Amino acid sequence: AALLVGRVFCAGVCPLGAIQDLVVLRPKQLPAAVDRWGGKFRYVYLVAAVALAVQPAASRQFLICRFDPFVGFFRLTGPATMLALGLALLAIGTVIGRPYCRFLCPYGALLGVASRFAWKPVQITPDEELDCGLCTEACPFGAIHNMRADKATCLACARCFAHCPRQQYAWGEIELYEIEQLAAPKATPKLPLVEEPVA
Repeated sequence: AALLVGRVFCAGVCPLGAIQDLVVLRPKQLPAAVDRWGGKFRYVYLVAAVALAVQPAASRQFLICRFDPFVGFFRLTGPATMLALGLALLAIGTVIGRPYCRFLCPYGALLGVASRFAWKPVQITPDEELDCGLCTEACPFGAIHNMRADKATCLACARCFAHCPRQQYAWGEIELYEIEQLAAPKATPKLPLVEEPVA
């Protein structure tokens, strides 16, 4: 599915993502540098997990199973440290959209790599849109940069389309004049003229 339409599994199937969506209240936009560098940690986690999983049986470890911060909630049991980490991530998730998915999830990292080659990913076309920026504000995952959806981080949740005035007009949710108001150029305020003193 990731090779066809992107990370739809993350948006519509994954229970770890769903539990984070349940607690989010008012997600804040993170600085681009935090998203960019923080998101690299999940790739480090993925490489480490694969490297340890292919070791000989005597030294083999499955990091993803051992250190899943949410599996304890679903099994109603687990190490206290993992339960505490899960609670901490849920607390952070009230103000930051899906922190585990964005910075820690190795499955998301793997799907992100596959999504770079997706056939029909979510696409935002600035040249055909209003350049209003509402899609960027609506994305709780910081996946829209320079009016383009990043294939690796976009979860295909369709929140950007739900907030797009052109899509809302097509669905009959707003009127044409509201589109025209958004598309109209902003008037530049005129500065008062200052008369030069006469010598």
